[in-house]
Amino acid sequence: MTGEDRLRELMRDPGWSLPAWPDAQARVRRAARRQRLIAASAVAAGALVIAAAALVPVALNGTASPPAAIGPKQKTAQASARSSPSRPPAVPSVGSADFPARIYPPAVTPRFATGALSLCPDPAGLEAPGPATPAAARRVLHQLGTGFRKDLRVSDRSVWPLLASSWQHGGIRLFTWPERTSVRYSGPLQSSPGVPAAVKHAIVAGCGSRVALATWVIVYGPAGNPALHSDILFITRRGHMLFYSAD
Repeated sequence: MTGEDRLRELMRDPGWSLPAWPDAQARVRRAARRQRLIAASAVAAGALVIAAAALVPVALNGTASPPAAIGPKQKTAQASARSSPSRPPAVPSVGSADFPARIYPPAVTPRFATGALSLCPDPAGLEAPGPATPAAARRVLHQLGTGFRKDLRVSDRSVWPLLASSWQHGGIRLFTWPERTSVRYSGPLQSSPGVPAAVKHAIVAGCGSRVALATWVIVYGPAGNPALHSDILFITRRGHMLFYSAD
């Protein structure tokens, strides 16, 4: 006896029967498709979770991508190229047309290494200070720093290496005087009370007495602060006042 026959006995209806399901195979296919979609979604979600777990340590370690690593290096290289110092200008050779050797002879090596001067003026043609010396020294002082060629023209060749090394793009910064400074003293080196004895000794010992006797000094700086004063030294060679040292 089948299950349906037993139901007929219980219902006391011999003609009773279960209704047939329409298109049973289609319902089975739809149920199987739903199960496949659910399984595929679960697999995709698991793959995303695994990928995210692998990327989190990389982000925490701060590993830079290749473009980010290349960018700053290129910028730094360009900045270094822009900040590279300019080459110092070349000084005229001895005996050039604009700088005759009788006024701008070659410099002389100091007789003793005093540390104050690396080169000394040639004593040839030097003149002792005279009545016109103070005004001439002041004119040269105010001309210094106006341009490289102009500085060479009012300077002895012994100081030209210093002028060249102090050159910067746009002018020479060696003679940029601060505000509220002025001439504190002007006179011969040997009898100048405001010049330190060490400077006088360095000139005499290194360059000789002829250079020392021909030297005119200007003490330049702010009032009331001798520690900030500068001793600027000049010589006169064949009527030309020339700067040659600053301490």
